[in-house]
Amino acid sequence: MKFINCTPHKIVVNTDNGFIEIEPSGQVARISQTNEVVSVIDGIKMFKTKYGDGVNIPEPQSDTLFIVSAVVKNAYPERNDLVVPTEFVRDEKGNIIACGGFAL
Repeated sequence: MKFINCTPHKIVVNTDNGFIEIEPSGQVARISQTNEVVSVIDGIKMFKTKYGDGVNIPEPQSDTLFIVSAVVKNAYPERNDLVVPTEFVRDEKGNIIACGGFAL
């Protein structure tokens, strides 16, 4: 199985055999969004986000899984080839350093 990273970040996966790094492919899958100010609380703007169309969503390929954000995956629930990092591994400061795998 081939993994293609469609995020702008390097993905580090903690496997039984150590860490594997998956570099960004250069094709960043996104969902367009617009924000509308709905109120202001103590000078802080509160927004309502409206999600739109997919941008740079890869076409399905045989024996290939595409790593995307949860927003992209949620916009395409019928796509079994889109996966998101899950089971995060954190350092002693609580920073995410890897994921334990991917959610379908």
